[in-house]
Amino acid sequence: MNTTKNRISWLATVLIAGLAIAYITLYYLPNQRSLAALQEQLLDKQNYVAQSNLLTKAIETTQQELNYTTAYTKKWLQYAPTKDRLFGLFRQISKLAKESGAKTTRFDPLPVVNYHRFRKVPLEISCTGSFAQISCFLETIEKLPRALWIKELSMSQSGQPGKNVTCELTLAIFADIPDISDQTNNYK
Repeated sequence: MNTTKNRISWLATVLIAGLAIAYITLYYLPNQRSLAALQEQLLDKQNYVAQSNLLTKAIETTQQELNYTTAYTKKWLQYAPTKDRLFGLFRQISKLAKESGAKTTRFDPLPVVNYHRFRKVPLEISCTGSFAQISCFLETIEKLPRALWIKELSMSQSGQPGKNVTCELTLAIFADIPDISDQTNNYK
């Protein structure tokens, strides 16, 4: 009977071991692989969600920059002279020199430089007057609501105190090219 019990015990052990091996190979390991695949998918989706939050912030930042650029462009277009209004700006600059008391001795527009969306119109001006008059003229030019730069500036005085100062400057006026740039339609 002892042998039968040993045999039954041994058979039960083998049967339990076989069931355990079958469970591990047929159920546990395949489910572990699919569970690992699901965990990887979950991690990918969590990363996607985390990146979408960053993307939302990037979109908001880009939208703010676009709004700023659009507002700046609208303002620039408001003051940028077109080819037709350029001569009015020349008159205004000449009038500012006269109003400051300076005497204009040279007023020469130079050849226009065209860029993709705007043009640069160089303008050379020479004038004489007291230092206060020349300073007043330069200050009023800088305060113009136009897109212009004082590119070059030189002032000289005749070596005697109280004498007039000569000022030579080159302005770069930036003007709009609406006929080729369609930007007036985009920013209204």
